[in-house]
Amino acid sequence: MSVVESAAKTFAPRPFLAASKQFSAGADSPRAYLERCLAAISEHEPAVGAFVTTQTEAARKAADAATRRWRGGKALSAIDGMPVGIKDIIETYDMPTQMGSPLFEGWRGERDAAAVHALRAAGAVIVGKTVTTEFAATHPRGTRNPHDPRRTPGGSSSGSAAAVAAGMLPAALGTQVVGSILRPASFCGCVGFKPSVGGINRGGSYDYFSQSCTGVLAIRQSIWRSPSTRR
Repeated sequence: MSVVESAAKTFAPRPFLAASKQFSAGADSPRAYLERCLAAISEHEPAVGAFVTTQTEAARKAADAATRRWRGGKALSAIDGMPVGIKDIIETYDMPTQMGSPLFEGWRGERDAAAVHALRAAGAVIVGKTVTTEFAATHPRGTRNPHDPRRTPGGSSSGSAAAVAAGMLPAALGTQVVGSILRPASFCGCVGFKPSVGGINRGGSYDYFSQSCTGVLAIRQSIWRSPSTRR
């Protein structure tokens, strides 16, 4: 199948909180939810190119732990078991942080950024690192807009927006100085939230501008429409 044919598909949005309402009853589980995400990654990632790396087995172990907590009535938070992508400008102890640059290929800081640490503490399942433009600036790194591969997904949080829009993840971290969350969210058709400066601890994020913010790209079933169908 060609890139154009694959990217022309209708993507299934994957909001998390609607599914999580079924977790404690056993009608759904974080592990089953993760498997749906992984199936979407397997199907769409070759055409979209949203990820730098994924850690499937570690994600499955984390989802299994979340499943046990939900079924035991001990969920850590409302996002316990939620699959999440981390923009590859933000540190993760268990995966390289390459900042979209060949200069940092394979580089590891061996620690979690503050936002990643908080996500893990809340039970979120870290699936992988998403593509950023080089140093969260202007040079693109190959991610395609899921709805039209001839067009940019927007930067610099390119992979986070594309992964969410293609139904590969319900949410992913991004960073923004000027438009690096809101722009790709708009281009790809998902929700982008840029908090106030300092609203989320950005320790361990390597976009060095003092006014940069860590935020989130996510999806809501009730408002999602493919950009190609908007009027």
